[in-house]
Amino acid sequence: MAEINSLEIVDADNTARFPEGMLVANVNNSARSLEGIIARFYKDLNSSVVAGGTADVLTVAANQTLTAYYDGMILGFKIASTNTGAVTVNVDGIGAKAVKHPDGSAMAAGELVANSKVLMVYDGTNFQVISYFLDVAVSASATAAAGSAAAAAADAILTAADVVSTNADVVSTNADAATTTQDAIDTAADVVSTAADVVSTNADVVSTNADVVTTTAIANSYAVSFNFSTTTAMADPGSGVIRFNNTSPASTTAIVADDLDADGTDQSAYIISWDDSTSTNKGTLTVRQGTVFATFTVTGLTDNAGWSELAVTYVTGAGTFVDATLSFAGFRRTGNKGATGDGDVTGPSSSIDNTLPRYDSTTGKLLQGSGVTVDDSNNVGAASLTLTTDLAVAHGGTGSSNASDARTALGAAALGANTFTGTQSFADNIASRPLLQDYGEIVNAIGSTGGGTQDIDLTLGNVITATVDTSANTFTFSNPTATGNNCGFILYLTNGGSQTVAWPASVDFPAATAPTLTEAGVDILVFNTTDAGTRWYGNLVGAAYA
Repeated sequence: MAEINSLEIVDADNTARFPEGMLVANVNNSARSLEGIIARFYKDLNSSVVAGGTADVLTVAANQTLTAYYDGMILGFKIASTNTGAVTVNVDGIGAKAVKHPDGSAMAAGELVANSKVLMVYDGTNFQVISYFLDVAVSASATAAAGSAAAAAADAILTAADVVSTNADVVSTNADAATTTQDAIDTAADVVSTAADVVSTNADVVSTNADVVTTTAIANSYAVSFNFSTTTAMADPGSGVIRFNNTSPASTTAIVADDLDADGTDQSAYIISWDDSTSTNKGTLTVRQGTVFATFTVTGLTDNAGWSELAVTYVTGAGTFVDATLSFAGFRRTGNKGATGDGDVTGPSSSIDNTLPRYDSTTGKLLQGSGVTVDDSNNVGAASLTLTTDLAVAHGGTGSSNASDARTALGAAALGANTFTGTQSFADNIASRPLLQDYGEIVNAIGSTGGGTQDIDLTLGNVITATVDTSANTFTFSNPTATGNNCGFILYLTNGGSQTVAWPASVDFPAATAPTLTEAGVDILVFNTTDAGTRWYGNLVGAAYA
């Protein structure tokens, strides 16, 4: 299908739709075809098409039938999502082409704003943006781009004028179709008017860009413009450049900034004031690049005559900074450190490590060592400590200043006449000089051994009863007291002689001979060890009890 780029500049060469001597009956269709060419071109120029794809990889479905890109092809469309970096566009599936500024630079994040309308022209290699809405401060090249948009739109006027001229020739050649052709001329005139509107719109863009530049100048009184560099070397960054000492803002501990901002203005007096606060935290520095930002606490600054290095601590941020992209650094100063007190509290000229201080008078201004220490593990110590008031007992006790009252406070009677309830565990500790009266011992009643191995566990009792039956039986002993303590137990063994009974190898019987046990009756054996069971002394103290 023919489109606007198929029209010829020379009027007489436009014979495809209106050949010489054409039949009157064909004029209507030819004129309508011309109107369609103009309408599709206009629709692809007025940004009524909404770009598809993603924010950085755009796709456009043109109204024109396009099978290849051509130098000078103009397209206008609406941006759906704000870009995050370099942009490509693919029209009608012909192939992706880079979208760039007229100076050949790639689009930076945030330059193609959602819902804005963009005018682009293909230069034979890439699409150049000649009109678009800017969300951030623009340079002189953006203003030049808007000027190019105006020139391109003017070219569109000339082309539309050629169309009008061509239509006029058609009127002269086809006098019988004057009325129909006049309609086509009117349509072309409408295109001329629309193109004039585009020129006016481009002029508005130039005005808007000027406003943005003015706004940037105002913003620079609060934030300094820089070109961001992803280089991490802490050295002179170069004119108008700022950079971090780490590619990750969260790991950044130092920042270098040139004395000149991105416009070449000397900002050194302002920048070196960023550490003027007498507080440790000098202030908060935020570096912003479109929607990307990083906030730091400034703790120091070194003026290197031409550039400054700042010591910083990361606070928060979002996004990834793009190299060679316009950024802004805004600083908020912390107030000076407040005045200190009178400084009239005094103490000794030296102190003992970990010692707690205490007041030495009622003035509240004289301190001395207390003799009480708290070490780095929170252990409390005191060389000599006498209680003059009740001391609260931990875990809910009422507290007392002596042992007897403390036992009473804990609900225990005096040790001279005390009744224990429940199990009392000494945990292998010494009970010195006890006088035992009316006591018993726990019996571990094993019952029938059932043959095989039978362990005697002394934690279950030191008096054991057992009956040998079924088959041969081997005894083992476990959990005696530690070496240096006498540990013993009594074994009441029934029918020990009815089956073969084997004893641990560590048992030593008199004359190294195990006793003969009763086949039907009770034998009493006693075992003792003083070396935790390495050697047991065994004795049969009674036999054949009924």
